[in-house]
Amino acid sequence: MKTDTVKCIRALSLLGVSTALLLGSAQATIFNVTNLFDSGAGSLREAITFAEADSDFSQINFQVSGTVNVASAFPEISTNMAISSNGFAVTLDGAGGSSRAFTI
Repeated sequence: MKTDTVKCIRALSLLGVSTALLLGSAQATIFNVTNLFDSGAGSLREAITFAEADSDFSQINFQVSGTVNVASAFPEISTNMAISSNGFAVTLDGAGGSSRAFTI
């Protein structure tokens, strides 16, 4: 079920705090974010895409600190997943509020 659109403000900072989206209780499939690129191998966008394709609960863990410049909305989140900064300082920059990061 879709809920509100969450807009990414200029500096939505996870600052080492686990941010969970649609928490589930099953064993998680883990996807790691290894770079700060908007797309491509190791990106948050790729991890969300893989987690969406997984029918079970997924865990996305950052392995890098810095800012992800969000060029366009990430894929819609409709499955159970958690996104954790994993102790890294992570900021999502939505181009001054003009780009929506997440639709849940």
